[in-house]
Amino acid sequence: MAEPVHRPPHEPPSNGRLASDKTRKGVFPLFWLLVLAALAAFGWSLYNRHASHTPMAPTTPTSASPSGNAPKLPPPKP
Repeated sequence: MAEPVHRPPHEPPSNGRLASDKTRKGVFPLFWLLVLAALAAFGWSLYNRHASHTPMAPTTPTSASPSGNAPKLPPPKP
């Protein structure tokens, strides 16, 4: 078998790029969360705009006096 290759240990760059990469990784999930929240707000506004323009269904008027077209009910039995 071949001898294992000895590699020098990895040393981070001395210019500080590694520290900025760690903070940059934390920004991307926040960015996507912001984009998702903006899309949800936009969808909500479109939904409310559409819901406010829908016509109301016609309702039957309620009154205390029976109309002439209403069927007559028999009197209650004692």
